[in-house]
Amino acid sequence: MSLKEKINQNFIVAFKNKNMFLKDTLGSLKAKITEAEKKNKNTELKDEEIYGVLSSMIKQREQAIEIYSKNDSEQAKINAQKEIDEIFILKEYLPMQLSDEEIKKIINENVISVQSDPKRVMGDIMKYFNTNYKGQFDNKRLTSVINESFGCSK
Repeated sequence: MSLKEKINQNFIVAFKNKNMFLKDTLGSLKAKITEAEKKNKNTELKDEEIYGVLSSMIKQREQAIEIYSKNDSEQAKINAQKEIDEIFILKEYLPMQLSDEEIKKIINENVISVQSDPKRVMGDIMKYFNTNYKGQFDNKRLTSVINESFGCSK
């Protein structure tokens, strides 16, 4: 079963069970997938492409949480918690995330074997991970591991 089919199936179950929060979150995800497919000349997205949509939605929610955290009002706290709950749901559709140790191992075994210009290491590693491990890592964590391991910057 494709990821899109799983999302659609879970949306229907949430609707039938009257789980409005889950239904609304998955509805937003379905809308973003449809939007991306329209941009892609109405071609159905592959799972790896849906991971990109998920990552983008999670990043938007993380940015909203950051904004809400600067406001000490009760409504801001409620809104931040809603964003956190949505992230939890969206992350369920991403593949298992790589640990920092796994990221370091992959870098050492695959990427650095090709001697890169130190100024290009960050970009080369990011490109490698985006090509081979789509949806399995967080860009901020990957950047942090690369900087920690190689002292380079993008």
